[in-house]
Amino acid sequence: MTATVGANLGMNYAWASGEDGWNVGMDANLLKIDTLAKLKVINYTTTTPPVSPSEGDVYIVGIGATGDWSGLDKKVVVRTGTSWTSYAPVKGWLAYNENTSSYIGYNGTNWIVKPFGASGNNITTITSSSNWTIGAETVGVKVIIVGAGGGGGSGGSNGSTATGGAGGGGGSAIEATFTRAQILAAYGTGIVPVGIGAGAAGGASVTNASSIDGNDGSAGGNTTFGSLVTAYGGGGGGKGYGTSTASTGGAGGSPRAAGATASSAGVWGAAGGSSEVIPSYGCGAGGGYCSIYGVSTTGIASVYGGQSGGGGGGSLNGDTYTLGNDGGPRFNETTGGAKSPNQGDAGGNGGDPAGGGPAGGGGAGGNGSYNMTAGAGGNGGLGSGGGGGGASNLTYASGGGGTGGNGYVIVVEW
Repeated sequence: MTATVGANLGMNYAWASGEDGWNVGMDANLLKIDTLAKLKVINYTTTTPPVSPSEGDVYIVGIGATGDWSGLDKKVVVRTGTSWTSYAPVKGWLAYNENTSSYIGYNGTNWIVKPFGASGNNITTITSSSNWTIGAETVGVKVIIVGAGGGGGSGGSNGSTATGGAGGGGGSAIEATFTRAQILAAYGTGIVPVGIGAGAAGGASVTNASSIDGNDGSAGGNTTFGSLVTAYGGGGGGKGYGTSTASTGGAGGSPRAAGATASSAGVWGAAGGSSEVIPSYGCGAGGGYCSIYGVSTTGIASVYGGQSGGGGGGSLNGDTYTLGNDGGPRFNETTGGAKSPNQGDAGGNGGDPAGGGPAGGGGAGGNGSYNMTAGAGGNGGLGSGGGGGGASNLTYASGGGGTGGNGYVIVVEW
């Protein structure tokens, strides 16, 4: 007797007692249960099968699929051995999308990213470059986008007076709101490419038997939500010198321009490096610096943007040293990455956003030294600058600059 097929999941059942071949249908049942119970998929927009899939990988096939997935649009597929097994979705199915850490549901026609009703919001956090797809029922989108922080400069080295590297500038932070029509006017498929700005590398440390300057930190990358909005990165912190010359912090990024490396000039409301000025709303703060007297300044707080890294400590007259300083604080806090108390200590790292603002804390500056390797600058939290590295005495390595924090994007749909 042929088994009965269930109306909901299509499971086989009701074999006759003693019937041969029932194991084939039961194996299919068990695979379906293993795949669909608490359904979790790697992605639901992919149209090309992966080159090297693993056993048990599950996808929802995107529209216009090719290769082994041709003709399987919207179906759930699971890798079994050397082939793909597919299941046609039924209205009411729910799946967890690992790519966006959110749920999607099938409404009988399409998979939608907001399956719990039109009144709810779907929030997606994007921390690596990828595509974002507007939900089938989404009517409006708010994007919070943060540029990356600049890397701190490394300290100089000298037998008499040397200065620590300066902190990197913070990236800008922008809120933008779009209607569904605006998104589709720019991207007819509703798929928007998102580019995440990379936190910049700090300047490399230096070692020399005579006077030598450090290295500038690199500028933070820009974060983009397609062509619709860009959050620009902060500038790299300037190098410390093997002389008494003060280092110059990186300028903060603004909603219209990237921050310049080792620059005291901020544009479009961003703070310049070493300026100790609070930037305009949405703009990054300028990096702290180390002065001719070996005194380093703290990173500066931004109202709504990336915080700056603190300046590195100096090395003075061969047998004394000064400390680096704290990084710029996160929203609702007073300090970022914390300076350390001892010769050659590295600066503390800035934490990621925690108090309601979009950016993390700036990295602290590393401490100077006279008879050991100088301290490296601390790393910046998301969107914020790395601290400057400390200066050193001859033959000892100066401190490298801290790495700037990466950018990121949050998308809210309703």
